[in-house]
Amino acid sequence: MMAASSRAVLTGAVAGLLALAAWWGDVALAVALVAVGVVYAFGWPRLVDIPSKRGSWVVVTLATVAALASAWWTEGIDGLAVVVAGGVIASFVHQMARKDGRPRLTETVSATVTGILVVTAGVGWLVAAFTALEVVLLGAAALVAASAATAIPARGPVVGAVAAVAATAVGAGVGLVFPMIGPVPGLLLGLVVGVVMALSHLLFNEFPAVGHRRAALAAGLMPLLSLGAPVLVLGSFV
Repeated sequence: MMAASSRAVLTGAVAGLLALAAWWGDVALAVALVAVGVVYAFGWPRLVDIPSKRGSWVVVTLATVAALASAWWTEGIDGLAVVVAGGVIASFVHQMARKDGRPRLTETVSATVTGILVVTAGVGWLVAAFTALEVVLLGAAALVAASAATAIPARGPVVGAVAAVAATAVGAGVGLVFPMIGPVPGLLLGLVVGVVMALSHLLFNEFPAVGHRRAALAAGLMPLLSLGAPVLVLGSFV
């Protein structure tokens, strides 16, 4: 079993490691994101409790590797639409290959495609690092702050509010440190990070399977991967 505070610690720890990897270099960051995506893919089918978990895990894992390879090759997001389209096709092929009568077909396809979209969003961390490493460090710092706030023993709404405030404050502060970003963009990204972390905390607490370690890994990593998209958006403006 993994408590909500432990999931928050996991999110913050991985965010910190991601920042260190980004500081070390693009190769280290890419390797770290592959590892995060594969672990998330392993836990996601268990978290949403869908049939044919192994097949869904394989499809999302392949999408992780393909998305990061595409971003590395193009140094951007030009090929990600093809990766997502290929992942959707692969999810349907996976369903056609099932031999269990295909129960909960629509739910399983939807969950697999959602997993693909999440790992694809995570590529934003790498693409942003190509041109705006400071934005990656800011996003990771804000997520560490939000995760630390989420780990406090309090009621869900209180935890969510504290996480949003903490991430916003850290985002604004780090934005001041990096003049190329500025306090206002830093504040906005910090706010997004805090809200995503808070909503994830409140949402996954309601999932029956989240107490299992495999599912909890996905719940802890999903906010980090999802935030690759807003990090990339800010990185494209600085």
